[in-house]
Amino acid sequence: MTVSQTTADARDTYVDYELIWEHIDQLPWCALVTTGRSGTDFFQSLLDSHPEIAVYNGTNFFYIFWDNAQSVQHDGPLVAEHIVDEYIGANIQKLISRYDTLERKNELGENGDQDIDVNVPLFRRHVLGLLGEKPVSSRNFLIAVVAAYDMCLGRDMMRKKTFLYHAHRIGRTLRFIEEFPGSKVICMIRDPRANFVSGVEHWRRLEPKTDNPAYPIYIIRRAIDEVAELQILSAGSLAVLRLEDLGDRTTLEAFCWWIGISYDDCMTRSTWGGLRWWGDRISTNKVRKDEPGYSPSMINNRWESRLHRYDQCVLNHILAPMLSRYDYSLGFGSHRAWAPVVALMILVPTTYEWRFLKPRYLLGTLARCEFRKLLRSGWHPLRRMNLYYRWLFRRHAGEYFAPQMIGKDITQPGT
Repeated sequence: MTVSQTTADARDTYVDYELIWEHIDQLPWCALVTTGRSGTDFFQSLLDSHPEIAVYNGTNFFYIFWDNAQSVQHDGPLVAEHIVDEYIGANIQKLISRYDTLERKNELGENGDQDIDVNVPLFRRHVLGLLGEKPVSSRNFLIAVVAAYDMCLGRDMMRKKTFLYHAHRIGRTLRFIEEFPGSKVICMIRDPRANFVSGVEHWRRLEPKTDNPAYPIYIIRRAIDEVAELQILSAGSLAVLRLEDLGDRTTLEAFCWWIGISYDDCMTRSTWGGLRWWGDRISTNKVRKDEPGYSPSMINNRWESRLHRYDQCVLNHILAPMLSRYDYSLGFGSHRAWAPVVALMILVPTTYEWRFLKPRYLLGTLARCEFRKLLRSGWHPLRRMNLYYRWLFRRHAGEYFAPQMIGKDITQPGT
């Protein structure tokens, strides 16, 4: 039975929108953000069918829509009917997932031949019904959108204890926090060396425009420093969750306790709209049939064999506080005594810089008169050196911002 069949029968059913709104309006929210290729989509897929948490279909770039919607930004009163129609048009792939080929939500189900097909008129009715005569604010509209999506899937909103907002990018979370103060934030992390390799190589394969000397710097900075933007949050509002721990029930129970829901066995299955998910199009590793939830084979990208030994040594050393804090293996070169050697090794081009410094590439670029590319080949390694030297200094003299960790600092009482 498809999602569209299960919801179509309910289109004429009476819904007490005021009762539902009274319940959901005061529920807490939890934002989900990433530091790169660290598994936020996968983690949300484990929460997809949880009866106590209201979820949406993956990432929710709501405020980008709100700030650019013509029906919102025009001069004059806001008309809820017009906003919801514009929202549906801009986010149709969230409601009808056959259009979301990047996340492979057109290939859901045990045989990869199903998709989510939310009844769009029903979704529209739910959003408008929940809003009723209330002010059409961004806060109210966001609550209505997420609740309406769950309601279209036949889920009981009166059982919900919290909402999940998948902001994805850390910078986009700050706007959300302004409207939902007191919300908790989960930041997904991964071994930064594996995160680095995954971000560079997977996106380079999918988007050739990312194959440039600036992109690896962007990826490594996201993996290491971007979480520091959340230092403004109050103590206890921010926690990190390791991708590598998503197969550990004790860790998942600690997460549930922290945000105020109970553990559910659905968290052992990766689904969207209740249909099995097989991973996005960016990933090269294939999910095994016998791994319906956490899949060790999916996260193993063999980063050790993809980075030169001197690259590994430098990263092991300058990232040692982070690696130790979050229980990742330190590796050779991490000891403080390696500092003078590492300071010299930083001057050596990295694994991902050599490809832009080879004579064949440089001569070809010169022959095509692509002078900007030539400048990038020399400029971005200098940028990377500056970044690495700052990290080296911080490793020996500074403080690394390290939020509390689910399963290590945050544990369920009695475990």
